[in-house]
Amino acid sequence: MVERAMTIVAGIDEAGYGPKLGPLVLSAVAFRVPEGRNDGDLWKLLDGGVTGKASRRARKLVVADSKKVYSRSSGIGLLEETVLSFAGVSGQYRDRLSDLLGSLAGAEHDHSFGYPWYAQQDIEVPLSGRALGASKKAEKLKAILGEAGVEFLGARVLPVFEGTLNEQFGSTGNKSKTLFMNAGRLLARLEKRYRDEPLLVTVDKQGGRNRYGPLLAERFPKRTFVIHKQGRTLSHYEVRGKERTFHVRFMMKGEEHALTVALASMHAKYVRELFMTLFARYWQHHAPKVKPTAGYGRDAGRFIEEITPTAEKLGVSREMMVRAR
Repeated sequence: MVERAMTIVAGIDEAGYGPKLGPLVLSAVAFRVPEGRNDGDLWKLLDGGVTGKASRRARKLVVADSKKVYSRSSGIGLLEETVLSFAGVSGQYRDRLSDLLGSLAGAEHDHSFGYPWYAQQDIEVPLSGRALGASKKAEKLKAILGEAGVEFLGARVLPVFEGTLNEQFGSTGNKSKTLFMNAGRLLARLEKRYRDEPLLVTVDKQGGRNRYGPLLAERFPKRTFVIHKQGRTLSHYEVRGKERTFHVRFMMKGEEHALTVALASMHAKYVRELFMTLFARYWQHHAPKVKPTAGYGRDAGRFIEEITPTAEKLGVSREMMVRAR
């Protein structure tokens, strides 16, 4: 029997780039797929159990832009159901919050314990009723993946907490460079982990940037780069080294065109919301009269103003809680 040639397709996205409170969270997911397939084909290949249409009535697992999947009014159910089902396939599922975050984020998770609002993680997972059947859905998903000749290789989440973010802003002097610096860490990890296999990584386009060559050269020194395309909707690079070559694409609305980016988006958003749940519980305990916040815009400003007297009594510095950019 002739074995089919395979390739790795991976996606990177973030959640929490814009708010004043809470962590920035990035995520990377990876699949091993038959050669000739790409991440845009995965919705068709997995159609038996996965849909790209975000609907609370969906009987399949929803893999779509997290902004369409989650809202504060609709709740975390759809987001959690999909993330935990895929975690069940990759062996990363845990039923305690601290263990789940450790499984997804590795050693980066340890930094959360330096923040009093993230320290109390002895909470059962899932948080929503919709995700209670995630283990059975993981079994079905695994069967569908097998039939399609596709392997889900897991997710890696990179939470960057407020104090660290402020240090990085000070170092780079630029918010978009800070974002790429962290995305680059995930990109380098993928390149190292799958250095013996063909690799295509799709990254959701970062702001208005069209040219990523200098940033890639800084992340991957002593490499050469081939620009396949560089423009508003897509920038595609081939990164060549002595031992291997891989491809990376920065794609506008990547969540709509690549299932890997959509799934990475959902992992990043889910983990950020878990941390924001802890954040809300901590401050509700210490200042029950202060209305919780999602951390964005004017409401974040309102929350910061109202919580400051309590934070000062608790010895919480502004630099550890409020993002500088």
